[in-house]
Amino acid sequence: MALLVLAMGAGVSFYEGVMHIREPEAIEHPLINYAVLAVSFLFDGTSWVVAVREFRAHKGRLGYFEAFRLSKDPSTFTVMREDSAAPLGLLIALAGVLSVFAILLMRETKRLLIGEPAHPGAARRSSRSPPPTVACIAPMAC
Repeated sequence: MALLVLAMGAGVSFYEGVMHIREPEAIEHPLINYAVLAVSFLFDGTSWVVAVREFRAHKGRLGYFEAFRLSKDPSTFTVMREDSAAPLGLLIALAGVLSVFAILLMRETKRLLIGEPAHPGAARRSSRSPPPTVACIAPMAC
């Protein structure tokens, strides 16, 4: 039953992801997204630390992979593996969100670097300002 719930959740997540790629929606409150990611990372990270401590207590002097292989109790290392995947997924989600902002920033910066026409209001304001004055540092050279 638990596997069915996880499989259905994965299917719905995949469907939602495809639908948002096909018909994107504007993000109205991005700070809420960051807050949810931060709180999720905090909770999942705390759960991961508890799972690692528990696994270390059970593994003794064995290495991690050897302890995984020799363990007869799958619950301990299953929880640790799941708790390792959750913060990793959150970091990937955060990297994806930051990548979108970086791409938007690069696009806007490129426009400024290669030169785009000024907004008409800004062009009018700059044409009304007085011409710049040249300051002469060395009077003999002026």
